[in-house]
Amino acid sequence: MKKTVSPRSHTGLFRPWLGASLRPLLVGLFGGLAYVGCGSGDETPGPAGAGAAPAASGGGGNASGGSAPGAGSVIIDPGPMSPGGHGGSRPVAVIEETLPDGFTPETNGGWKVIGPLADFDEPSENVCANVLRVIARDFSSTHVDFGQHKPPGPIVQELYTGLVQATLGADRKPVIHPDRSPNVIDDFSDWYVTTEETNVAYVMDLWLEPKPGEEGTFVFDSDDFFPLDEHNSWDEIHYGGGGRPHNFLFTTELHTAFEYKGGEVFNFRGDDDVWVFINGKLAVDLGGIHGPVEGEVDLDESAEALGIEVGNVYTLDLFQAERNPTGSNFRIETSLDFRECGILQQDIIR
Repeated sequence: MKKTVSPRSHTGLFRPWLGASLRPLLVGLFGGLAYVGCGSGDETPGPAGAGAAPAASGGGGNASGGSAPGAGSVIIDPGPMSPGGHGGSRPVAVIEETLPDGFTPETNGGWKVIGPLADFDEPSENVCANVLRVIARDFSSTHVDFGQHKPPGPIVQELYTGLVQATLGADRKPVIHPDRSPNVIDDFSDWYVTTEETNVAYVMDLWLEPKPGEEGTFVFDSDDFFPLDEHNSWDEIHYGGGGRPHNFLFTTELHTAFEYKGGEVFNFRGDDDVWVFINGKLAVDLGGIHGPVEGEVDLDESAEALGIEVGNVYTLDLFQAERNPTGSNFRIETSLDFRECGILQQDIIR
């Protein structure tokens, strides 16, 4: 069914419980770069001044008429963005309410491998909604950090914190911490950079399913996340829980942006390593080889530490690694209003 709706509300949000033992892992520190959301027009600083996100293009309005380009879609006019924006408006966003064609379903949401990054022709149009584009890199067990025994972490569920620095690098990649725990990560240089000798990169889309009864909240949830099983570049098979063969050794890299409206939450559960940066600052720190562990960021509670203000657009960068059998979990639940979704950012090293 096709319908037109108003910009989604952020009231009545679901905030998954997170044990006190993991709350300290949700780190918001100083520094980081502001980001401009998609749209046309000039770019001007947001009201926060230095360190704030530049205002995105204004324009738009309330919900407008029209029809979705396919069944199970909802058209949204995003309306005005940050204060102080100039001219133009974002492309009309389409919320995919049902599993898009060609996607593999999961418990919630689904995924689709578009193909090798080397063969990928990037679309120019950035239409944002609930499909996020990521890069997944396939690794071999010859890599010192993948398929190898690593020491368990000293805290809950063999978790390590502090493996990466608290501020994202200028290239929007995590920076390894020089004082990290030894032998947990030995060669970080190619985890999120395509390197012919050690990994093969694929472009993949994640469909975040609308959560019933909670308007504006979207979920991707897989407790059996093996998107590269049919793209096994190194002809390696590893056996996990239940003795089933899978391609276990890969990383996932996501770069997007969102408009901070107030009241948003970003929740992630996964294994192994997971790092989430908001406005260039480490917000979720779940490093090491471990079982599924959950981390959550309440943006209102963390706004000062993250350097964010309502009405501006900020970056969100997520980095995940699956480094060993026996399981693979990947779950996102969020009420963020994304501004960069359907493209791979041209200024980020791939």
